[in-house]
Amino acid sequence: MSHPNHHKGKTRRIPCLKIDRLLLGFIVSRSAFCVGLSVFGYFVCSFANCVLNLSVSKYINNNLT
Repeated sequence: MSHPNHHKGKTRRIPCLKIDRLLLGFIVSRSAFCVGLSVFGYFVCSFANCVLNLSVSKYINNNLT
């Protein structure tokens, strides 16, 4: 009688582990996505600043000369 109960407990524990892993994976992927997004945003901003500075300096040089 105790053996089937033990088996039942084992099968019940596995889905919980699966859900925990799924949740953990979701959290990890979400944080990784956020980090990637912020890094991507930083690079885009720095690139835009670089282009803006270049175009502004070009504009100033063209107007001054």
